[in-house]
Amino acid sequence: MNWLMFMNRALLTQLGDTGPFWLGQTYHLISAACYDFPVGRSPHVCDVNLGGVKMTSFVKTIAAAFVVAVVGTAAHAASFDFTDQYRPSQHSFTVYGDDGLSVTVSGGAYSDGKRTVRTHEGYGLSVGYHMIDTNEYTKFEFNKYVSLHSFYAGYVDKYDDYRVYAYIAGDYHMIQTGDFGVSNYSGGNYDRASVYMDDYYVAKHFVIGVDDHYDDFKIRHMTVKMSEVPLPAGGLLLLSGLGLLAYRRKTS
Repeated sequence: MNWLMFMNRALLTQLGDTGPFWLGQTYHLISAACYDFPVGRSPHVCDVNLGGVKMTSFVKTIAAAFVVAVVGTAAHAASFDFTDQYRPSQHSFTVYGDDGLSVTVSGGAYSDGKRTVRTHEGYGLSVGYHMIDTNEYTKFEFNKYVSLHSFYAGYVDKYDDYRVYAYIAGDYHMIQTGDFGVSNYSGGNYDRASVYMDDYYVAKHFVIGVDDHYDDFKIRHMTVKMSEVPLPAGGLLLLSGLGLLAYRRKTS
């Protein structure tokens, strides 16, 4: 776990549902108000000023203060298996994992709202009867902030594409889209593929769906990452203040 990921989670603790702040690589954020995520495009540099201090420089300055607290803080993974049992068609169901983490799964369509979901033992999660297809998606609502690490799909072929959204700053933003990287022409139960995500996007709600009308697949299981945030809100503010003070002394 790097210090950017730690700051992301620490700021989530500070802000609650008004976050998150994402401080990934070259995309630097200060508040939800300045969140300008380019939907469907790669992140770009967002230099924001805070009291005359350029955020790109401010982040580097307070990194030294956070790195001490980050040592020994590790993210741990939690997996959810949707092939474990048969669940009949229903509006939603909840799966419970380790450390008090749970996820509520529901379905929908991009064009006209909710759909039922079901799981087939040995096969995976679908919307409606058989697969996630046409213009459908599955929604995963966690009871804690997580980052989506990966998901494993079945019934995939070379024509299938997917989209992944995260609920960030009051709206769903597409964080990844692509194909499954397979070459077969007709997807069956044993045509499977793993999709790996960036761990920078931390949220409680994620959506995985088809990219267009001709895509179809099942979701067999998914892995998310959680991490402990040892700093209380007061500690976060203290370290931020020390970093800002150090920066201003350095530039004065």
